[in-house]
Amino acid sequence: MIVHSPLCRCADLANELATRLGITSNADSRLKKIGFGHWENRTGDDIRREDVAAFRNFYHDPVNHQPDGAEPSRSFYLRVSQAWDEVSARNDVERILLIAHSGVIRAIVINILRAPLLAMYRMQTDSANMTAVKFSDGRPPTIPF
Repeated sequence: MIVHSPLCRCADLANELATRLGITSNADSRLKKIGFGHWENRTGDDIRREDVAAFRNFYHDPVNHQPDGAEPSRSFYLRVSQAWDEVSARNDVERILLIAHSGVIRAIVINILRAPLLAMYRMQTDSANMTAVKFSDGRPPTIPF
C-alpha cells in the first residue's frame, strides 16, 4: 500500500503509482510539510535579503528561531511521529511506500534514531529521494545505509 501527504506533489505521484500497481493509496494529512509562516513559498535568497539575521538565526537554531507564523518544530514532529507510529505498526501489509516531503522524512528519521529535535535540521534529503526503513522481528526499525 501507499501512504502519502495530501499535497499535490505527493498525492499525484502516489495515486499514479497506486493505479499502475493496482494497490491502495491513502492520504494522511499528518504527513503534510511543515508550515513556514511568513517565509512560505519564498526563496532563501529573498529571505536573506529581507532579514539576514533572522535567516542566519534560523539555520543555526531552527527550533528556537522560526519565522513568524511557522508551525512549531515540536508540533510538526509530534504529528508526523503519530502518523509514522501508526503506519509502522501495521502488520496487514508486507510493504508500505510512504510518499512525503523532505521535512517529513527527516522527522521520521529522528523518530527512528531517537535523536533530538535539532537533528531534523542537520541532515539533507534531496527531492525525489528514497530512504529505506528495515523492520526485523523483535527489533526496532533501522535505516540501512
